[in-house]
Amino acid sequence: MHGSAERLSPAFDLAALPDFRCGDACISPSTRTIRGLQGTATLEPRVMHVLVALAETQPGVLSRDALLAACWRGRFVGEDAINRAIGELRRALRTATGDAVRIETIPRIGYRLVCAAPEPIVSAVAAPSRIARRTLITGAFATAAAVGIGVGWYVRPRRTADVAALILQGDQALRQGLPDADTQGVGFYAEAVRRAPGDAEAWGRLAVANATVAEYAGLGAIARSVAACELAAGRALALDPAQPDARAALAILPPMFGDWMATRDRLGAVLADHPQNLPTGLMQGMFLMATGQVSASDRFGAALAGREPLHPMVQFRRIYHNWSMGRTEAMHRQADRILLLWPRHPAVWFARLWTLAFAGRPDRALVMLDDADSRPSIPPDVLRALRQAIAALAGNGSAAAAIAANIASAVEGPSRAVSAVMCLSALGAIDDAMAVAQSYLLGAGPLHVRMRHVPGDLSINDQRRRKTMMLFVP
Repeated sequence: MHGSAERLSPAFDLAALPDFRCGDACISPSTRTIRGLQGTATLEPRVMHVLVALAETQPGVLSRDALLAACWRGRFVGEDAINRAIGELRRALRTATGDAVRIETIPRIGYRLVCAAPEPIVSAVAAPSRIARRTLITGAFATAAAVGIGVGWYVRPRRTADVAALILQGDQALRQGLPDADTQGVGFYAEAVRRAPGDAEAWGRLAVANATVAEYAGLGAIARSVAACELAAGRALALDPAQPDARAALAILPPMFGDWMATRDRLGAVLADHPQNLPTGLMQGMFLMATGQVSASDRFGAALAGREPLHPMVQFRRIYHNWSMGRTEAMHRQADRILLLWPRHPAVWFARLWTLAFAGRPDRALVMLDDADSRPSIPPDVLRALRQAIAALAGNGSAAAAIAANIASAVEGPSRAVSAVMCLSALGAIDDAMAVAQSYLLGAGPLHVRMRHVPGDLSINDQRRRKTMMLFVP
């Protein structure tokens, strides 16, 4: 599951930020002005902070908590402070742009900046950590035409410090395994290739990031992410025909479900030449588990975890490996250890919850579920279905009511269906679990599970595409 953009820096230095465009409006943080077709508006510093925070999160939703952390530095302020800042910003945007740029309120969640055809621009002195994501993505396409077709050998150009820093920031973003971070990774890599169009490795990383985002993108953006992945991979391979990340991106881009043998062959071909390649390794471990090769997935995951001791997407999967292999104590130790490192990472948090609930400690799972301060954001109906199931397992609730709640939740989307299969199986409702699985995986049976991810819903362990790993845990 993936959370919202809660990682904005709590301290913006407006004077150091580049100008950027949103639709036809030019926004200048350093002068605190918005220049649009309707006129010019000047903002208070705090209100410009709010606009920059919303722009960094675009097209995602910025929660009120994240807005407080980014613009008020965690200080306690009343609801009126946020409401006043949003109100002032809306008035300024109307003055400068009419309704071409506006702030949309997402009830009970937060705010989103909406621009008509946003087209940000980057100043030459922009700090890498402050470059708008859309700017960076645009930069990749702006420089694509400048890359020539290479020959059958490649010498990497000398990498400047700023490009190395951008690639490192992209790597760190992708390691989080969260949609907003993946999108930020695209931006960092895109700016790297804009500055160094002859760097095949940067193009390869950009291809991997776009392949990852393609799984999370909305319906209107999937095709663009796929095309961006192919473009970046093509540029990398033109410069260096053996570039491993470009090959990895093309191997992981197609969905694996129902295409098992081709997936096996694509991943195997990359790993044969580049056995240490991380994106391919992550997908290979998932593929082995998804096809029921639990022992092989365990061995492969152990080797990968040894190389990546501080990678959440590697380490949380070791919980499931230990569980599936019957190493219950090792499972609990691993879950407790990595929960200390990544306490609100959705994949880590849910792995700990499942293993408490379904491996004999449902009372502890209830305590964890009811701790609103430490759990990730969970839709209310999903939270109710989970709580009913775990309470029934702990002997504190009705199994029949829990079964009904999980079936009702299952039809609303992929991640809910996976959760329902887990809960129904634990409750002994095997026929109901099978009915959910048949609908989710095969489109068969009396239930009708929604196949597409619902915005704002859970996103756990890459569940926006059909995956089968849950069939092979105890």
